[in-house]
Amino acid sequence: MAKEDTPSKALISSGDGPRYTVGDSVRVRAGVLDPDFPDIPLAGWAGEVADIDETSPPLYLIRWSAETLSKVTPAYTVRCEREVMDGDETWLLGKDLEADAGGQLAIVPPQKLSPRPLESDDSEDRVRAIFGLTGDDPVPKIDQASLRRFHEYFTKNLNLPQPAQFDDAPGHELLVLRCLLPLEDDAEEEGIVVEVLHEDRIETVPLYEVSLLADYDIGDDVLAYGEWFVDSRPGDATPTQFPNFSTRLPSLEMLLGRVLLAFLLIGALFGAILWADDSAVAMAEGGGLLCGVIGIIFGARSEALLRRTLLRPPGFLIGLLLGATLGTVFGAVFAVLLLGFVGVIAGAILGNIVGQLLSACGVRNHGTFRLTFLGSYLGAGTYIFLHDTEKAITGSIYGFLGGGGAFLLTYAVMNWGMSRLPRPRL
Repeated sequence: MAKEDTPSKALISSGDGPRYTVGDSVRVRAGVLDPDFPDIPLAGWAGEVADIDETSPPLYLIRWSAETLSKVTPAYTVRCEREVMDGDETWLLGKDLEADAGGQLAIVPPQKLSPRPLESDDSEDRVRAIFGLTGDDPVPKIDQASLRRFHEYFTKNLNLPQPAQFDDAPGHELLVLRCLLPLEDDAEEEGIVVEVLHEDRIETVPLYEVSLLADYDIGDDVLAYGEWFVDSRPGDATPTQFPNFSTRLPSLEMLLGRVLLAFLLIGALFGAILWADDSAVAMAEGGGLLCGVIGIIFGARSEALLRRTLLRPPGFLIGLLLGATLGTVFGAVFAVLLLGFVGVIAGAILGNIVGQLLSACGVRNHGTFRLTFLGSYLGAGTYIFLHDTEKAITGSIYGFLGGGGAFLLTYAVMNWGMSRLPRPRL
């Protein structure tokens, strides 16, 4: 594909300039800039006319000579690859060209490049950032120097031990990434090697086979390293598919924001039902008791399993307290929300229908599940407000404030519990 399938509108202006035919050898006149990258001058570039667009004025597709492409700034090649353009060809006006009389090329170098900012969801840009490069710099090749730079970066920024998993392992087996091993003389074969704790055994594996389960930012750097190493090795014909950063888990701030919004909305509905329906208190007590017991069992078993996995002494108290607290809270809320089940069912059906209709119309990323949940919420709210509007309004205000308080309490309890969970034994 040429740099543009059709000539850029920026090229179409007054003045026909000289006329050329397919096969003519031409050079670019002084002062002409690349229509796609205005900070790169084309003056002195040589090539031949490959195609003509008979507009007014006519446009010429110039296929650059091998000598020209060998002398252009590397930023041009990097940008064309990034934008999926064929840098071998460019559309230009006749007035920008002159007949090529031969002789030595006099290509004008860029005076000041303006590279685009690096993007954190682009794996190659993450590699460039680690090396202190710009968006116009090519990604380094695999050698001892580049691997040493990665090793130094991870040694400084990777907090170990870290929970992790094998990229190709089924079932998300838990690993503990213990330490980076020193680089070997033949590091180009396996790259950086790490020591992991896997199923009560100490093993050594290449870092590109591992992905982190926490610490998203440095985890994306590990994934970027893996993609760089695997795809850059000689003889690898098929690029390895790694997770797309744009579809990974959201940042901690965004995740907390979504959880807070959920607490506020559910708290408002919980308060409305609790004030408007006399049987809500008994439902809350029953649901909280039942789910609290389930939470105690699940939390205690989870902590005991985690301690065995991390080779720590037996224990279950922290998991028991966390399970009891969260189970009681969510059990009470869920039980009270069941009182609005009539509106929930009707709203869920309506939300699902809307989602299916949007899919049938070709609308993507609307989230049928989200629409179903939203319909359930609005249906339950409508039902309880029609039941007793005045009490429901009062209760929703108290519930909204209570939801915020519940979020802060839950966050504090989770923080307290997580800070006291056992760390891996080295």
